[in-house]
Amino acid sequence: MFGYILPDKNELKVKEFNLYKAFYCGVCKDLGLRYGLTTRFLLNYDLVLLALLADSILGVEPVFKSEVCIASPVKKKVIAKETTGITIASDCLVLLSYHKLQDNIHDEKLGKKVISKTGAMALKKAYNKAQKAQKELETVIKKQMQAQFALENENCSIVDMAADPTAQMVAKMAVLCSTDKALTPHLWRFGIFLGKLIYLLDASEDYEKDKETGSFNVFVNMGLSFDEMKQVATDHCILCASELSAAYCQITLKENKDILDNIVYLGLPKVINNIGNSIQKEKMK
Repeated sequence: MFGYILPDKNELKVKEFNLYKAFYCGVCKDLGLRYGLTTRFLLNYDLVLLALLADSILGVEPVFKSEVCIASPVKKKVIAKETTGITIASDCLVLLSYHKLQDNIHDEKLGKKVISKTGAMALKKAYNKAQKAQKELETVIKKQMQAQFALENENCSIVDMAADPTAQMVAKMAVLCSTDKALTPHLWRFGIFLGKLIYLLDASEDYEKDKETGSFNVFVNMGLSFDEMKQVATDHCILCASELSAAYCQITLKENKDILDNIVYLGLPKVINNIGNSIQKEKMK
């Protein structure tokens, strides 16, 4: 699932880089502790942004610990202990992953259907727990997954319509980052354009594969050539990044502003500039 939204590592200070990694490992550890070992394989960078954003708004100072883990069984890693943001990120990731597997069961060919069905069965217990923790989010995700399914069945060729279900899901997740009602409209708008951006980056990266396999892709449905797809996707992503940045400026952050600034003002432009070049997902290690 996705994994495009991360900092420009070259522009992070060492302490910021280490903090980001600690949050990444913290979400992974929280998944394992609350939802079971297998859920740790669901982790991606996009949800680390959510954890950082929530804790930065709340002004939560993370507590760190050094532990070995499944990815590093010998050398200890610095891990951020469970926080409100980390908990939200874990809940969201489980719900999104389960519904994505359900979507794959309907959309993919036989081999992938079997794999997705097996994965959904393995994730069912974690999903049941997550939906109890985030009932409103679960309702939104279920509704928007159905909307996405309908758009794909209609072979939608309108970019904003195709991206809207993902945008609505991410907007709801962003709103979870604060109980301050004054921030709700800004968080919602931030999430809307972040969701659109993620959807467009994913669709652009899958363009050639989807064109070959006949899988749904809004850019393929538009009848665009590869070069035309690059231009259309880039233009839409730049617009989304601009709107996202405007909403971000209205959100008061008490912690980790330098890291979040890096993601919004450096990380996003970097990945947008790579559209059409087999987007390189930089590993934060």
